[in-house]
Amino acid sequence: MEHGGNVLKIGKEIGIDPHEILDFSANISPFKIPDGLIQLITQAQKDISIYPDPKYYELRKALAHYASTEIERIVPGNGAAQIIHDAIRLINPVKTMLPVPTFSEYEAALEVVGSSVVYFKMEMTNHFKLNVGKLINQIDETFDLLVLCNPNNPTGNLITRKEMNEILEKCQKVGCKVIVDEAFIEFVTASDRLTMASEIHKWNHLIIIRAFTKIFAIPGIRLGYGIYGCLELSENHRKHAVPWSVNVFAESLRYYINSVEASVYIKKVSETIKLEKEIMEEAIKKMEAFTVFPSHTNYLLIRLSDNEKYNVERLYHWLLKRQILIRKCNNFNGMPSRFFRVAVKKKEENRQLIDSLLSVNNIILNNKQC
Repeated sequence: MEHGGNVLKIGKEIGIDPHEILDFSANISPFKIPDGLIQLITQAQKDISIYPDPKYYELRKALAHYASTEIERIVPGNGAAQIIHDAIRLINPVKTMLPVPTFSEYEAALEVVGSSVVYFKMEMTNHFKLNVGKLINQIDETFDLLVLCNPNNPTGNLITRKEMNEILEKCQKVGCKVIVDEAFIEFVTASDRLTMASEIHKWNHLIIIRAFTKIFAIPGIRLGYGIYGCLELSENHRKHAVPWSVNVFAESLRYYINSVEASVYIKKVSETIKLEKEIMEEAIKKMEAFTVFPSHTNYLLIRLSDNEKYNVERLYHWLLKRQILIRKCNNFNGMPSRFFRVAVKKKEENRQLIDSLLSVNNIILNNKQC
């Protein structure tokens, strides 16, 4: 199973410095890591010869404050991926409902525990939006778990708080737990009105998973966390988690995430990304060879139009020769062919991608082979 952002492997394969690759395949902030955070990470070097607090009390307290919830509900981990695997292993569902297309790591975690997965297909004709009414009708007492990605990866679609409440009410009624992955929620403007974190105390069957990898552009420093509606499950997760899974560099974020600088940075990033995304959307919409789908977060899902002479694989290699890396979507379950995903980056980088796609568009319109 492959994810985006594997520039080390790609750089080695094509024989160039991975830092020279313009990586649109990884959905992380294109802006530099905040100065205050860099300073704290640097200062954390003095603690590398000391074991972290195995209970991560101060980190959990900071995360609880950030998420507007109680410390007892927080479980930190080595990125969202670890929390996903740990939470699913803890629940050990016999039968799971999984709307697709979605992040592939859920399937990997469900396969480990041997869960039977029922795929709920989100249709291209509806821009891959979740049909909440249809989903609710299909969830019954036979399901142990529903996994949702909000905003969805790779589509960028959002489930509103009203829709989420409807889903949670139905799942509560039939005894089905719900995992909501909010890894990209900070990129959504006014995200505080969409996250369920501040209301999790109302939902004993809800688990929210979040991370700082994307918004602070620190995929090399892993910090994710789970927020549990059920205090007993939260305690069991911490009890059975791998000890010291969060290193001192990631742990140093506890001093930063509730700072004024962090708040200003997140607001600036989300607003800038929104503006740049709109510019990209408008530019790509004018190209006959591509269909761009609406997105609420920091990436765009794009479909290459039907034609026997070209496909996404050729487009991928054509762009890679120009040191531009996109995310092919062929390994997303439930995703039709001819789709790819691109992150929204800085203006000048986005311009390079737009110009390259325009060149491909012209090649296609002139009936040449890409």
